[in-house]
Amino acid sequence: MDIPVLIAAVILAVIAVTEVICLLCCPKVKAVPLTVIVRSDDPQLEEKLRYTAYLFATEECCVTKILLIECGEDCLAKAVCARFCAEFPERANIVNEKNENFVQKIIDFTAEI
Repeated sequence: MDIPVLIAAVILAVIAVTEVICLLCCPKVKAVPLTVIVRSDDPQLEEKLRYTAYLFATEECCVTKILLIECGEDCLAKAVCARFCAEFPERANIVNEKNENFVQKIIDFTAEI
């Protein structure tokens, strides 16, 4: 019964060493896209975008781009998103949920990062 326990301990030790090596040597995530779903009934949209602008300005966080997904037809929300995208044209992208290329635009945007 000692040999199976010894073999299991050796296997667990090899797995643990491999995980530690991967943790220390593998590249860290340097850029993270932030996704905000814009709904017409979201009263905190302006606060979310203001906080995102704060993250962009301080650059303390790893958030470098934002993807705004429009789910409603609210003109006020569209205007707020358009104003935010005008402030950060290189970092923001608006995708309409009803767009034919919805998934492709998300893939292209995340591939830029």
